[in-house]
Order: sequence, then structure tokens, then C-alpha cells
Amino acid sequence: MIQRFLQLFVLVLLGSILYGCTTGLQLANRFVLEETNIHVLLDPPPALNKVFLSDAPGEGPAPGEEVNDTLPDPEPVPRFLEEVEDSVYIDYFMDALQHRLELLYVNWYGPGQEEEFSRQEGKKYIFDVAQLELLEYIDYEAFYAEHRGGYHRDSVQITVLENSVWFEFREVNGEDPEDLDEQLLFSLHATSDYVEGRFVRDRSTGDIRLDSETFPLTRNDVLDLAWFAGEQNAENIFNHLLNRYVRQQLDYELVYYLYYDMQDHRIIEREDPPFIRMD
Repeated sequence: MIQRFLQLFVLVLLGSILYGCTTGLQLANRFVLEETNIHVLLDPPPALNKVFLSDAPGEGPAPGEEVNDTLPDPEPVPRFLEEVEDSVYIDYFMDALQHRLELLYVNWYGPGQEEEFSRQEGKKYIFDVAQLELLEYIDYEAFYAEHRGGYHRDSVQITVLENSVWFEFREVNGEDPEDLDEQLLFSLHATSDYVEGRFVRDRSTGDIRLDSETFPLTRNDVLDLAWFAGEQNAENIFNHLLNRYVRQQLDYELVYYLYYDMQDHRIIEREDPPFIRMD
């Protein structure tokens, strides 16, 4: 772990030297290197909210568009929601969240560790998973092509899974708990059936048709989504705190957000925030 930290230190320090003229980047590098005494209390969700929609929210096939139906059921039914065990899915999400926070040198505490958390010195934050939702819906993978002045389009029906999470975030600053700064933070991650397709000419009729192959989701992919969403939300938590720290130190508002790239150990800029604020 020492060797890893030294590698992190050298790479981030190099980034700080190269971009030393940019105050925001300097502060972000300082947060990664110096703000190592961070404590986060994690409360798991009370349940897994499972929702099924027969169409993508607010969407469907275009008017007049042919649909190449790859599902055998005449009426759309959920493929995964009935099979997913709520406790298993939640455990996958929370385990990934905690594991990735450890890799980011964030001290996390779970249920039953509230007193230990309250005794810690340094920066303390609470991230309550107020709601964890698994949404399954039917969508359409569209294909378009032009051939000899003709325009062809077709769609293949697919299943999409979305993992949505709402965090209630508070900073514990030693003052009256009623005066804590509270925020409602949202993030979403998705996966779906994968479709490969191309337009070909039917030798028997001469018509142009879509030749497609669908690689459907499996139950393992559902749990992989829970794990991936947990990892990404841990990074979102870290980057949310990083940007909070930077903005508290600056006397002007940044028009972008700073992210710590775990793979390359550097600070990068993005237009979108780590979480969407819902309050």
C-alpha cells in the first residue's frame, strides 16, 4: 500500500507542477494528497424498489417504423425483476461501494458503527442511500442505412436495466444536527441487450432487410450492474467531496467539475457534476 501511495503522490504531484497555474487543479491535487482523514457514514437502502415499464420512459418506435421483435412473448413481461433477490442486489451494490471507497483511502462506517463514526476527528460526512431502484423496460435499437438513393430503417426490441440511486448527503461539522447542510443527490447507470445488425438484400425477393443478432442480458449481468453502479457511486462520492472542497476554497465559481482519474492518477475536467442535485 505504501508503494501505491508513493506512486499516487508522484503522479499527482507531477500533475500539480504541470498545471500549477490553475488554482482549481492545485486545490484538487491538494485534496487527493492531503485530505486523507475523511470519514463517511453509509446507510444502506431500506429496500430495493423494482419497476417495470413496457416502453422506454417517454419513448417508443418512430411512427411508421418497422419493429423486428426479438422477444417471443406477445405481451411484454419483466425478464429479471421477478428473479432478482432484493437483499442480494443491495449487498452487491453496497459491497462495491465500500470496496471502492477503501481504494480511495476513504474511511467508511456502516450500520452499528455510528458511535465510532461520531468519535472520529477530521472531515465527516453522511451518505444515506434513501432509495435504490432497479428499472426494467422495453426499448428499441434503431438501425439506419442509405442504398442507391433509398433510405432504410428498422428497430430491434431490447431490454434495458437502469440502476438509480438517491443519496441524502450531510456534512457533520460538530454543530447542531438540525443545522446540517443537506443535499439530495442522484445518479443513474444502465445496461441492455446488445444488438449487432446490418441491412442486406434478400436474394429471393430482392428486398432490403435488417439482418440482426441479439446478445441478451443474463442474470449475472444484473448483478454486474449492481456492482458497477456501486463502484461508480463511490467515485462519485469522492469527486463530490473533492469539488465541494475546491469550491469552498475559491472566491469564484468554476464552470466545470474536477474528477480524480483512479487509473491514470490525475485530475481531469468535465462539464457534468458527479451527482445530479435534486433539491
